[in-house]
Amino acid sequence: MELAHSEITWCCWNGQIRSVAKALKILDLLATTYKEMSLAEIAQKIDLSKSTLHGLLSTMGDFGYIEQSAFGGRYRLRVRLFEIGNAVANNWTSAGWPPLISSTW
Repeated sequence: MELAHSEITWCCWNGQIRSVAKALKILDLLATTYKEMSLAEIAQKIDLSKSTLHGLLSTMGDFGYIEQSAFGGRYRLRVRLFEIGNAVANNWTSAGWPPLISSTW
C-alpha cells in the first residue's frame, strides 16, 4: 500500500519520525541539565504542548526511561539508560572498541 504525501508529512520530518525525535530531545534535555525538571520547564525548553509532552513522558516512563518524583512531580532519567550504556560499552570492549582507549592509563 502506497501512502499519499499528506499521510507521510504528518509523521515524518526530514526522514525522522517526529514522536521519536521529540522523545530523544527529552532524553537529551534531562541528561544535560543534571536535575529534575517540571512538565512546564521541559515543555518550554523543547517547545512542546504540555499534553503532548505528558503523553511522551508517560510512555517513556512505562518503558523505564523516565520517572516522576513522588515529591513535586518533577521528571528525571531512570536507570534503564545506564543499562543501555553498559550494553554499548560491553559491545565496544568485546569488539575492541573504541580505539581511543589507551592501555597506558
